[in-house]
Amino acid sequence: MKKLLLTLSVLSLLLISACGDDDDGGNPEVGLSGTITFDGESYSIANGFFSQSSTAVGIEGEFFLADGTVSSTGSSSDSQIIIGLRAISEGTSSLESGSYEVNKQVNSKYAFVTISTTSDSNIQSVQGGTIDISGSGNTFSLTFNDVAFGQGRELSGSVNGTFEN
Repeated sequence: MKKLLLTLSVLSLLLISACGDDDDGGNPEVGLSGTITFDGESYSIANGFFSQSSTAVGIEGEFFLADGTVSSTGSSSDSQIIIGLRAISEGTSSLESGSYEVNKQVNSKYAFVTISTTSDSNIQSVQGGTIDISGSGNTFSLTFNDVAFGQGRELSGSVNGTFEN
């Protein structure tokens, strides 16, 4: 009878410990998904970095997105495209969700975009468009709404997920 009680006790302990929560409480898994189109070429975006800081104007969020690996400075050795996005929301404590005017410092939310591709290392001639940003922490959804560059080039598409920071 003692062996039976001991065996049942050990089995109960194993069952209780096996049913524990596997969540370690750490950071959510980093990873992006989405497709952007630039100058008629589509790219699957899988990696990105995000950082946020206070400025004299408000909050500045800096995003780097790439179809390969990308560092916190926006450099990569295996990406065909890297998008740098600097978004500013005035007078807030964190980057606000909303529509950001590209290359115009007239609204309370505005953004600047640069692109590097394997064929052109630094494209900065942004002429207009909007970027919709929603999210918080380091999890965001970004939608590029016909962001126009010189020579008829356009950036469109969306990316969402958790950025490294």
